[in-house]
Amino acid sequence: MPWRKYQTTVIIELYRVCCPECGVKIEKVPQLPGKAPFSKDFEDAVGLACESASIRQVARQFGLIASTVRAIDLRYLQRWSAVRRKDPWVQMGADEIYFGKQALPLSPLESFTSMFTICLILLDAKTKD
Repeated sequence: MPWRKYQTTVIIELYRVCCPECGVKIEKVPQLPGKAPFSKDFEDAVGLACESASIRQVARQFGLIASTVRAIDLRYLQRWSAVRRKDPWVQMGADEIYFGKQALPLSPLESFTSMFTICLILLDAKTKD
Protein backbone atom coordinates (compact mmCIF):
# COMPACT_ATOMS: atom_id res chain seq x y z
CA MET A 1 0.00 0.00 0.00
CA PRO A 2 1.56 3.35 -0.94
CA TRP A 3 1.90 5.82 1.90
CA ARG A 4 3.59 9.00 0.78
CA LYS A 5 6.92 7.86 -0.62
CA TYR A 6 7.11 4.63 1.40
CA GLN A 7 5.75 1.22 0.48
CA THR A 8 3.94 -0.28 3.49
CA THR A 9 2.31 -3.59 4.34
CA VAL A 10 -0.46 -3.84 6.93
CA ILE A 11 -1.18 -7.18 8.57
CA ILE A 12 -4.64 -7.51 10.09
CA GLU A 13 -5.65 -10.38 12.32
CA LEU A 14 -9.25 -11.48 11.80
CA TYR A 15 -11.04 -13.36 14.56
CA ARG A 16 -13.06 -16.47 13.73
CA VAL A 17 -15.71 -17.85 16.07
CA CYS A 18 -17.13 -21.34 15.66
CA CYS A 19 -20.82 -21.27 16.59
CA PRO A 20 -22.53 -24.68 16.96
CA GLU A 21 -25.79 -23.32 15.50
CA CYS A 22 -24.58 -20.89 12.79
CA GLY A 23 -21.19 -22.30 11.86
CA VAL A 24 -18.01 -20.28 11.49
CA LYS A 25 -18.37 -16.50 11.83
CA ILE A 26 -15.57 -14.19 10.72
CA GLU A 27 -15.08 -10.65 11.97
CA LYS A 28 -15.84 -7.94 9.41
CA VAL A 29 -13.36 -5.12 8.93
CA PRO A 30 -14.86 -2.01 7.32
CA GLN A 31 -11.56 -1.06 5.64
CA LEU A 32 -11.42 -4.35 3.71
CA PRO A 33 -14.02 -4.95 0.99
CA GLY A 34 -15.09 -8.60 1.34
CA LYS A 35 -12.24 -11.07 1.10
CA ALA A 36 -10.10 -8.77 -1.01
CA PRO A 37 -6.45 -8.63 0.07
CA PHE A 38 -6.29 -4.86 -0.48
CA SER A 39 -7.78 -2.03 1.56
CA LYS A 40 -10.47 0.29 0.20
CA ASP A 41 -8.04 3.22 0.30
CA PHE A 42 -5.54 1.31 -1.83
CA GLU A 43 -8.28 0.23 -4.26
CA ASP A 44 -9.44 3.85 -4.48
CA ALA A 45 -5.89 4.96 -5.28
CA VAL A 46 -5.60 2.30 -7.99
CA GLY A 47 -9.05 3.18 -9.37
CA LEU A 48 -8.21 6.88 -9.56
CA ALA A 49 -4.94 6.04 -11.32
CA CYS A 50 -6.84 3.84 -13.81
CA GLU A 51 -9.04 6.80 -14.73
CA SER A 52 -6.10 8.62 -16.25
CA ALA A 53 -3.77 5.79 -17.33
CA SER A 54 -3.87 2.33 -18.85
CA ILE A 55 -4.05 -0.85 -16.77
CA ARG A 56 -0.45 -1.76 -17.65
CA GLN A 57 0.92 1.59 -16.56
CA VAL A 58 -0.97 1.45 -13.25
CA ALA A 59 0.20 -2.13 -12.69
CA ARG A 60 3.80 -1.05 -13.24
CA GLN A 61 3.33 1.99 -10.98
CA PHE A 62 1.95 -0.05 -8.05
CA GLY A 63 4.03 -3.19 -8.66
CA LEU A 64 1.02 -5.44 -9.35
CA ILE A 65 -0.09 -7.80 -12.11
CA ALA A 66 -2.39 -6.33 -14.77
CA SER A 67 -5.20 -8.80 -14.00
CA THR A 68 -5.10 -7.78 -10.33
CA VAL A 69 -5.31 -4.10 -11.28
CA ARG A 70 -8.26 -4.89 -13.57
CA ALA A 71 -10.09 -6.68 -10.73
CA ILE A 72 -9.38 -3.82 -8.33
CA ASP A 73 -10.61 -1.31 -10.91
CA LEU A 74 -13.85 -3.27 -11.38
CA ARG A 75 -14.49 -3.31 -7.61
CA TYR A 76 -13.74 0.43 -7.49
CA LEU A 77 -16.18 1.12 -10.33
CA GLN A 78 -18.89 -1.00 -8.69
CA ARG A 79 -18.54 0.94 -5.42
CA TRP A 80 -18.56 4.22 -7.36
CA SER A 81 -21.69 3.21 -9.30
CA ALA A 82 -23.49 2.21 -6.09
CA VAL A 83 -23.01 5.60 -4.42
CA ARG A 84 -23.33 7.98 -7.38
CA ARG A 85 -26.48 9.99 -7.90
CA LYS A 86 -28.44 8.63 -10.83
CA ASP A 87 -30.56 10.91 -12.99
CA PRO A 88 -34.30 10.26 -12.86
CA TRP A 89 -35.81 8.16 -15.61
CA VAL A 90 -36.96 10.24 -18.55
CA GLN A 91 -39.54 9.27 -21.10
CA MET A 92 -38.07 7.88 -24.31
CA GLY A 93 -39.12 9.04 -27.70
CA ALA A 94 -40.13 6.62 -30.44
CA ASP A 95 -36.81 7.07 -32.23
CA GLU A 96 -34.92 5.95 -29.09
CA ILE A 97 -36.67 2.59 -28.76
CA TYR A 98 -34.36 -0.34 -29.46
CA PHE A 99 -35.90 -2.76 -31.97
CA GLY A 100 -33.10 -5.34 -31.87
CA LYS A 101 -30.15 -6.15 -34.10
CA GLN A 102 -32.25 -7.25 -37.08
CA ALA A 103 -34.28 -4.05 -37.46
CA LEU A 104 -33.00 -1.27 -39.69
CA PRO A 105 -32.72 2.26 -38.36
CA LEU A 106 -35.88 4.32 -38.77
CA SER A 107 -36.04 7.19 -41.20
CA PRO A 108 -37.52 10.48 -39.88
CA LEU A 109 -40.85 9.73 -41.59
CA GLU A 110 -40.99 6.18 -40.18
CA SER A 111 -39.99 7.55 -36.79
CA PHE A 112 -42.85 10.08 -36.92
CA THR A 113 -45.42 7.49 -37.99
CA SER A 114 -44.31 4.96 -35.38
CA MET A 115 -44.37 7.66 -32.70
CA PHE A 116 -47.83 8.69 -33.88
CA THR A 117 -48.98 5.05 -33.71
CA ILE A 118 -47.59 4.64 -30.19
CA CYS A 119 -49.34 7.86 -29.08
CA LEU A 120 -52.63 6.60 -30.53
CA ILE A 121 -52.27 3.29 -28.69
CA LEU A 122 -51.51 5.07 -25.42
CA LEU A 123 -54.44 7.48 -25.86
CA ASP A 124 -56.76 4.60 -26.69
CA ALA A 125 -55.65 2.74 -23.56
CA LYS A 126 -56.20 5.88 -21.45
CA THR A 127 -59.72 6.45 -22.77
CA LYS A 128 -60.69 2.83 -22.01
CA ASP A 129 -59.74 3.34 -18.34
